[in-house]
Amino acid sequence: MSNNCTSAGWGVHNCDHGEDVGLRCRGLRLRLVGGNTPTSGRVEVFHAGVWGGIGNDFNGAAVVGGREALVICRALGYGGGTFYPMGGESGARVWMLWIKCPADRNGSVVATPEDCNFSGWVPEYDYYRWTNFFGVNCTGSNRVQE
Repeated sequence: MSNNCTSAGWGVHNCDHGEDVGLRCRGLRLRLVGGNTPTSGRVEVFHAGVWGGIGNDFNGAAVVGGREALVICRALGYGGGTFYPMGGESGARVWMLWIKCPADRNGSVVATPEDCNFSGWVPEYDYYRWTNFFGVNCTGSNRVQE
């Protein structure tokens, strides 16, 4: 529970859903690797202490594209970006499959990668099959310096 929230304590309630609360965790750690420039490359996510890529079937129905690239590049501190498929080295770890970022009711792109959907974390024994990776070419001069 957040230290910034007050409560009557666990189990103390009036059964009125007007006081319901939810927490959303933020902060997927992302990086770009294997690109021709520092602003491009295969997108990797840090999960369970290990970096791994985002896999996809680029010939199938779950093709990713502009919205996903825009969301990821913005999360990395850039103004925009485009998607391109990348191959991965043999045995490269894949953590996520088939990421899809929805638009809101007005057609605007969602704000963060955490708002996107994916098929679930890939089990360790199943990662070796994927050779198609999600790559981006990020643009814009607002890169956040680490």
